[in-house]
Amino acid sequence: MASQWIRWNNTTHIFEYSTDNGTSFAPLPLNASILTEGSIPDNRLSSNVVLEDVANVFTSQAPISINHNNPIIKFRELDAAVDQKSWQISIDNSLFRVLTVNDADNAFLATLLTLDRFGALNLTQNADHIIGGSAGASVNRVRIRNTVSGVDRIASLFFDTDVPALASLHGFTSGYASNVWNIAAGLTISCGGIGGVNIAAASGSGALRIYTGGATTPRLTINPAGDSIFSGTLTERGRATPVGDWINVPFTAADYTTNTTAVWAPDAGDLRTFRYNLIGKTMTIVFSFVTTSITGTPAPSQIRFKIPGGYTVAYQTTGFAQVYDAASGGWQIGCATANQGANYIILAKINLTTTFTVVADGIYVYGEITFEVA
Repeated sequence: MASQWIRWNNTTHIFEYSTDNGTSFAPLPLNASILTEGSIPDNRLSSNVVLEDVANVFTSQAPISINHNNPIIKFRELDAAVDQKSWQISIDNSLFRVLTVNDADNAFLATLLTLDRFGALNLTQNADHIIGGSAGASVNRVRIRNTVSGVDRIASLFFDTDVPALASLHGFTSGYASNVWNIAAGLTISCGGIGGVNIAAASGSGALRIYTGGATTPRLTINPAGDSIFSGTLTERGRATPVGDWINVPFTAADYTTNTTAVWAPDAGDLRTFRYNLIGKTMTIVFSFVTTSITGTPAPSQIRFKIPGGYTVAYQTTGFAQVYDAASGGWQIGCATANQGANYIILAKINLTTTFTVVADGIYVYGEITFEVA
């Protein structure tokens, strides 16, 4: 009957056993539960065992779980200054938190970040919060996205300095109900504080540029000297016509009168030039009336035309005119007068009292006048 042999293999440094009287040997299996003293070297452990002081690679998709009411992961930077070594990530009250901790791990120094389960991110410290890409990255983005349309769906970025100075950047979905400043499918910058909104190009050579309509060149540039450069026209005060553009005045027979019961009766073909422009409250009118007629009596010392656009005169002003009266001496100097509160311009000969001749197609008046509208 064969007996069991046990021997030490001095080459492989393991115990071996034989059940055939030493004819063949195999490694002696050991039960790890009998190990009660000493330690096992790292290089004798399975590759699946996690080690503290080496890089560990996890190849399974199985999640790494920390199951606790307040799960915590701690990091310690050994070469940092006193009380600047410890960092902590924790979950508490449904908030993901990043904190700094003292070296004794018994006091929180600062809560740097909190994130709730709905995506609300709070960067809590008084510091510069910089979001940047890796070297060579062409685009760095901070994206706040709302993918659900509706009247209450807004993607907002708030700058909360103090209660009365709350500033915000809102992006409204196409389904949002618009009002004066909240435009559906648009972006609004608003500030509730008395300081308002400041936009600054801090560099001495910095400029402000605004692009619209998908253009690749700016529609508005404010250069470092403060000059505003528009690529298009500029309108003001809710007016349809751009500043500096001239407006042609259509002919309306009732717009032409005199200071008597006589009738100044130009027709549409007699208006060689009748145009105006309006910048702010400054109106300039240019006019060239040719081959006009005066009928009826008594002969007037004034012929008048209505101020276009429904405006009236804020302050009295006098402009230059040339008058041709076929029946009384041909060309002579005249004047155009805008009286305060009036809605018409007076055209007269230079001494203001000489009358115009009652004549058919014999009155010409050229000139211009600039005045302030009320």
